[in-house]
Amino acid sequence: MKGVILIYALLFFSLLSAQERLVYFPQEQLILEQCENTENPNSCLYSYYDQKIQALLKSKKGLKLLRQLDSDTLKTGGFIVVTKDGQIIKDKSRLFLKNKRLNDKLHPAFENLFFQESFKKVRNYKTPPFFATHPFSFDYAITRSKDIISLRLLANEEGYSGGVIIEVPIFPGCEAVHPSEMQPCFQQKIEEHIKYHFRYPKKALNRGISGTVNVMIVIDKNGAISESKAKGPHELLESEALRIVNLLPKMTPAKKNGKTAKIPFSFPMYFKLK
Repeated sequence: MKGVILIYALLFFSLLSAQERLVYFPQEQLILEQCENTENPNSCLYSYYDQKIQALLKSKKGLKLLRQLDSDTLKTGGFIVVTKDGQIIKDKSRLFLKNKRLNDKLHPAFENLFFQESFKKVRNYKTPPFFATHPFSFDYAITRSKDIISLRLLANEEGYSGGVIIEVPIFPGCEAVHPSEMQPCFQQKIEEHIKYHFRYPKKALNRGISGTVNVMIVIDKNGAISESKAKGPHELLESEALRIVNLLPKMTPAKKNGKTAKIPFSFPMYFKLK
C-alpha cells in the first residue's frame, strides 16, 4: 500500500491577532505629496490609484485583454502595509485583478502601480507588533462600442477611509494564550484539524492523483464557516479539502477596528504520494 504525506500551509490575508486594548482610531492615513493639502487625502489617494489602474487597463496590452474578456465588469483590489516612513512592505501586501487571464498577464504591472509609490507621511502610524492594512477595491463597468472600450468606476460601499486593524478569529482552545501567540495558535489548530480529519481519497490514491488544492474559506460575523471553495488538479482532491474545512468548529469571530467582521482565509493543501 502506498504511503501518503499531506503537507499544508496557511496563508493569512493581512491579519493581526490581539486581545489587548487597541487604539483603532484615528485610523492610519497614507499621505501622497500631491494629496497633502487636499480636503480629503483619502479620496485623493483613491482617485490617484483609480487613474493609474485605468491607464494600465487602457494601454495597448490592457485593451487587447479587455476585448477578450467575456464579462462586462472587472474587479481589482487588495491591500498594502507600510513602514513608519511610508515605504510599502511588499511581502505583507497583496494586490490582484479578479480575473485569472488578466491577472496572469498584468499582475506585475498592476502591483507596480502601488509598489512604486512611497508616501510623504503616514499619519497615526500603528506601532509594531500591531499594524494596519490599507484595503483598496476598484470595480469597473466595461462598455464596448465597436472598437472603443470605456471603463467606469463603480460605487464602492466600503470606500477607503484609511488603515484597518484586523484581529484574527479565536479558534477553540486559543482563548487563554498571550496576544502575541494568537495567530500561531490559530494556525496550529487549523493544522491539527487537518491532520485529524484528513483521509486521502481511495480513488485518488489508486489512480495516482496528487497535487495542490487551493482552499478559500470565509469565517462570518458569528464565527462560522459561511463559504468554502477549493480549486485543484482533480475533483476528488477538491472534495476532500472541502470536507475537511467544512468540519471546522465555530470560533470567536474576527474584528475589524474593534467590530466583528467576516474574514476570508486562503491556504493550500498539498496532496503527495510517497
